[in-house]
Amino acid sequence: MQNSIQKIAVLRATNGLGDLLVCLPAVKALKEIYPAAEIILFGLPWHQQFITPGRCAFDRVIPVPQCYRVSSLSDPEEPNTEFWSLLDNESFDIVFNFQGCHPRSAAFIQHLGARLTVGHTPPTPYRYDLQVPYTYYQNEVLRYCELVSLVTKRPCPLDPVICLKDQESVQANILLEEADIKGRFIVFHPGATDPRRRWPAEKFIRLGDRLSEHNYKIVLAGDVYEKHIIDHIREQMSCSAVALYRGISLGVLAALQSKSSLVISNDTGPLHLARAVGASTIGLLWAPNVINWGPLSGHRHRILIDWELRCPKCGIMPNNPYPFEPKTAQCEHLYSFVDHIPVSEVLDEALKLLRLA
Repeated sequence: MQNSIQKIAVLRATNGLGDLLVCLPAVKALKEIYPAAEIILFGLPWHQQFITPGRCAFDRVIPVPQCYRVSSLSDPEEPNTEFWSLLDNESFDIVFNFQGCHPRSAAFIQHLGARLTVGHTPPTPYRYDLQVPYTYYQNEVLRYCELVSLVTKRPCPLDPVICLKDQESVQANILLEEADIKGRFIVFHPGATDPRRRWPAEKFIRLGDRLSEHNYKIVLAGDVYEKHIIDHIREQMSCSAVALYRGISLGVLAALQSKSSLVISNDTGPLHLARAVGASTIGLLWAPNVINWGPLSGHRHRILIDWELRCPKCGIMPNNPYPFEPKTAQCEHLYSFVDHIPVSEVLDEALKLLRLA
C-alpha cells in the first residue's frame, strides 16, 4: 500500500496559528511513511501564504469555502459548485478530518471520494473507514498523531517543527540591528485573542524590569490589535524595550524567536510557533487549557499555571462544555484567568531556563 499512495489530504480550516502547528507532528509522520505522496492541506488563505515549499510537511494548500471553515460550520451552507469543479482532477488516496466531528466536515470528507477516510467518529449517517471517538480533553498534538497512527501503525514525533527561510533570518537580523539589540534578548508575547488568557500587563512590566537587571533586552511582540497592550507595557517599564507589532510576517517573527534567549508568552499562537523553531519558552496558562495546549517536553519548555477555576465576578466555573465556553449568558465576564500567577515564579523559571542556555 505504501508505494501506491500518491496523494493525501488533511482538512484543517481553522484560523488559529496554534491550531495549525499542533497538527504538524502528525503530518510529518505521514511524510516519513509516504515520502513520495503529495500532502495537501484544505485550509485558509493565510495558510497558503505561510506554508511555502520546505516550510513543513504540507506540500500544497487549497483554501476551502467559508462554510467549511470551523468558524462558520453553524452557518447556512451555500452552493460551492465552482470549488468542487476545481477538484475534478484531484484524486485522493487518504483523507483525514482534523477538525472534530461536525456533520458538515464529515460531508466534506465524504465528497472528496478518497480510497481511505480517517477522522473522529462523526454523527449518523456519516462514517469514516478508520475512526476514533472525539474527546475534548486530550492534548492536541496527540489527538492528530492518534488519527495518523490508525493508518501508519507507528508512533509520531511529538514536537512541531517549522523550517525557516534564509531571508527570514536576514530580515530578523535587520530588525535587531535597527532596534540596536546586539546581545541577549527575551521576547514577550503579552497579547491573546481572548482577554481571559492574558496575564496582566502590570506583571509583564515588573517581569521585564527584573529580567533587564540580568542584562537582557526585552522585545514586545504581537499583532496590530494588541498595540495598546504592547505600548502600555513599553511606556511603563523602567528599562528600555522594543515594540514589534506591525509589518512582520510569521516567518520573520519565528526567526526572531529562534534567535532569542527565551520567549515568555500567554496561551496564544506565537507560543506554539516559538516551540516549533526551537526557542526556550515559558507559557502562562489557565489550568484546564494545559491538558490540550501544554508542551509535551519539559527540557526547554516550562508552564506556569493559574489554578483558580471560578470567575472572579460571578463564581461560575466556565469549563463546560469546554474552557471559556460555558454556553450561558450568566458568565461572559472578560476577567483574566491567569492573573494569580506570581511574577516571582515566572522570574524564577526564566532564570533557570536562561542558565541552561
